[in-house]
Amino acid sequence: MIDPGLFELAREGDPEAQCMLAVAHLNGESRDRRRALYWLRRSAGAGFAPAQYALANLHLRESHGVLSPPALRWFTRAAVQGDTDAQLALAYRYTAQGAARNAVRWFRRAARAGEATAMYHLARALESGKGAARDYKKAAAWYRRAARGGDLRAQVALGRMCAEGLGIPRNLPRAVRWYRRAAESGSRHAQCIVGLHYLAGHGARRDMPEALAWLRRAAQQGYPLAQYSLGAVLIADPESTDEARLEGFHSLEDAAAAGQLDATVALARVHLENTLIPRDLRRARVLLRTACAKGHAAAWRELAETYAGAYESRPSWTQAAHLYRIAARHGDAWAQFRLGTCYLHGLGLSRDPRLARKWFERAAAAGILAAGHALEGRHAA
Repeated sequence: MIDPGLFELAREGDPEAQCMLAVAHLNGESRDRRRALYWLRRSAGAGFAPAQYALANLHLRESHGVLSPPALRWFTRAAVQGDTDAQLALAYRYTAQGAARNAVRWFRRAARAGEATAMYHLARALESGKGAARDYKKAAAWYRRAARGGDLRAQVALGRMCAEGLGIPRNLPRAVRWYRRAAESGSRHAQCIVGLHYLAGHGARRDMPEALAWLRRAAQQGYPLAQYSLGAVLIADPESTDEARLEGFHSLEDAAAAGQLDATVALARVHLENTLIPRDLRRARVLLRTACAKGHAAAWRELAETYAGAYESRPSWTQAAHLYRIAARHGDAWAQFRLGTCYLHGLGLSRDPRLARKWFERAAAAGILAAGHALEGRHAA
């Protein structure tokens, strides 16, 4: 039931009461959209920014999310008066339309009013140079303000800026502190990064239990990179129990199912190694082909190895050489070395010392010592 006192205030021209009355008509038991619109228009016309914002949203819903002229007009009138919700709404709509400069203008106004979300988006624009001149120092300053305001994305971004030395001095311990702040507030991405820092001892002491704890937190929330990292660590760690290694195997399965390509390749290796589970060459090749189809260069080389005699008694060098060539052209250095060896010895293709040298040189330039040794020994001449 509508409060009679509220109705009287609205009739007397109180814009706040008119807006409240409109909300009552929209949300009450007997919803009356026509009356709600009547009171919203009166309140908005009198300059009450919350009513202007609400009216804009009604027009936006009617146009199925398209920024229609009435929605734009009312959002703008509310935004000009300093309504940060309207400023953000305009900024998001302009971003969706590709009008980056207009978006940044409204993000900046909302940011200056203390809106942490707007600070984050303004910092992103300043970092990327989209809609504003690129300025890493200003980007870091806005990320810092947003991070202190509790924006998790800004805390992660500030950690990255500290780690990379963008706009601020490089400081890994400070980067880890910002990542950890976001991680403790629930950011899966930050939890994964914190775990990796503890794992490598970068910016924090090396601490395997702490690393695994953070990776598990992110993995349990379905974060594929954490699932892959957790799986890889548990399987590779010589101190892992059989139970822990099986946990790692299942974590790799989860990451691969989510499309994490490094996990897909790692899972294929587990199927090939015949240690944790029985060797399954067919399953390994299916996984590797899946990664190949999605552009994972190393997967082509790993697939080639399955045909080069490493896992079965009768190698298929024609197939192996074909796959090594694909991986080599994708820039995989070990595949370049293997392809050079195929050309040198005529394995699966015609012997060609000149092409062997070419691929050995590429592999050596990428740091493959065996390729350098082949060249020094004039094996490719």
